[in-house]
Amino acid sequence: YYLKIFPELQMKTASGLTTSLWSKDPFRNQWALVAEVYSFVRDEIGRANISLPTFLDIAGSITDLIPPSLYLETFGWTVDFDKDGPSDVIKDESITVDATPGDRVPRTEVELLRRL
Repeated sequence: YYLKIFPELQMKTASGLTTSLWSKDPFRNQWALVAEVYSFVRDEIGRANISLPTFLDIAGSITDLIPPSLYLETFGWTVDFDKDGPSDVIKDESITVDATPGDRVPRTEVELLRRL
């Protein structure tokens, strides 16, 4: 989902940067919920009948996950460059985001499944 932040990079580089972002992502609980529901739906209807990118777009909006286009700015990340291009991401620790789900955000797998 967040690999979309770095579309021009080779997968190895983008994956490393995304891993750094993930290490400080405050929405891990929502991601765990989305992953559980995706796995359930995939197992029930079959992998060929569900698109992971589409599922993530829909579930992400329902669970208030930050869209890729806003992620770096929202969480205070900047991309550091070297002579070969993007090399690292650096977080401004003074920028914090409240990851407490709002009242309208599903808190259980069943709630999310019903909203899909």
